[in-house]
Amino acid sequence: MKTLPLALSVATALALSLSLNAQAQSNCAVPETSITHEVFLEWQEDYFSFATSHGYDVLGERLDTNLIDFDIDSLQLDSLYKKCPTCEDVRIYFAAAIEDGINSPRLLLVNVDDNCSDTEFKEKGILLIAPDGGSGFISQTEATLLRANWQAYMTLTQARIPNLISLNSYTYYRTTLQKAYANGTKTLKITLARRVVDPSETDYEFPSSPLDPVSFNLIISSIDESGNVLENSHMNFARPCPKFCPPSSF
Repeated sequence: MKTLPLALSVATALALSLSLNAQAQSNCAVPETSITHEVFLEWQEDYFSFATSHGYDVLGERLDTNLIDFDIDSLQLDSLYKKCPTCEDVRIYFAAAIEDGINSPRLLLVNVDDNCSDTEFKEKGILLIAPDGGSGFISQTEATLLRANWQAYMTLTQARIPNLISLNSYTYYRTTLQKAYANGTKTLKITLARRVVDPSETDYEFPSSPLDPVSFNLIISSIDESGNVLENSHMNFARPCPKFCPPSSF
């Protein structure tokens, strides 16, 4: 994959603008905002470029370049929903397992209540999404360790790349995830991506830098029976945390 500049395209800026306009409609999650296949590939390649060329520091911290997306079976989400049938939102946290000194990304999914808080559901169920059949419900202790691994990686990386803004999670409507299944198969794909961040999106004080602030992102797509991503099915529409989440969230 080719290396992309930090200053992303006009198409990216337009997609981001659409996402920000959608965010004004809700205090927690947001309605779906679709992005084009072109933007999907651009954000995906920008993450891959970062992971392969900048995703490490002098201490050896680096990202697993073999892991750029996750497949989530509908039965996995159904089991999460059953733990809180009245919850309308799902929060997806960034996390990491350390394998042979390499940070291997993971996702942690929790139900979110009407107050946009997931704190009530820590003990009831945190769904780990991992490759190679490693997904399943884990304890709060296990989840905290995986979150700490990711935060440690981000702290070290931000010291070297200050325009990389750390977002902890994104919050999605449950119905939007269900739509991804309806448009494709009983499996959806969440792709790790990277894009320009607008100052209104986070609580961070943005560093003084000639480079645009960027952050990791998650893109949800439908897939076909062969596991291929369906074009025009890409969604990028969630509220980031910190800012759009209670301080007491996981």
